[in-house]
Amino acid sequence: MYSKSQTRATSFLPYVGGVVGGSDSITHTLTVQFTDEGIVKNVGRGKVVGKGGSVFD
Repeated sequence: MYSKSQTRATSFLPYVGGVVGGSDSITHTLTVQFTDEGIVKNVGRGKVVGKGGSVFD
């Protein structure tokens, strides 16, 4: 799994940063399933994009 989160620049504005700020995040996943013999049985991947911390999210 790989995850990245970045704070929005508007979070640092005085007085309004707590209302209009927030962060954006992206998470990538890779899942590999193996048989009992150690052979790859299934491969899957996913991506989740999220936003949060602002009254507009």
